[in-house]
Amino acid sequence: MGALALAFVVFNAASILLHRDPTDLLWACHVACALVALGQLFGWPAPNAIGVLWLSIGVPLWLLDLAGGGQLHPTSVLTHLGGLALGVAGIRVLGLPRHSWAKAILSLGTLGLFCRIGTPARANVNLVHAIHPGWESLFPSYPVYALCVFSLCGLAFLATERLIGLLAATRLREVS
Repeated sequence: MGALALAFVVFNAASILLHRDPTDLLWACHVACALVALGQLFGWPAPNAIGVLWLSIGVPLWLLDLAGGGQLHPTSVLTHLGGLALGVAGIRVLGLPRHSWAKAILSLGTLGLFCRIGTPARANVNLVHAIHPGWESLFPSYPVYALCVFSLCGLAFLATERLIGLLAATRLREVS
């Protein structure tokens, strides 16, 4: 599965480098699929879990963006839907480490900081430079927006980790 996730990352990266802005490589969902690949190739549960948690938020947001008229890049389907499916399957094999949600929010913050420093504001990769277009009226300033988004991501990661834990416990009870 890790090799397939890596193939998804490489295929999407090639498409980005040929047709789009290279900073698109740093969108969290693309990095998440790479984390899934890394975790599965080396048998490390934490990167796989972080990738799944990032994608658990990223995929619905990506679908909302597409529904709102965002451009569909066919190879992004691989990293979004394929990465999530492979990551969830990886959790069944590798497990879900405790406190993965905390690692996911800390690593997302690190990626955000990297993107804030290393990508141009016009690209707004991972929304680290400006409020998402159309949401400006909901937030009085970018810092308030960033704090809200970061906090909601942390809560969503925690809730998703707990939900996966409950589903796994239920499945274990059904098997025994």
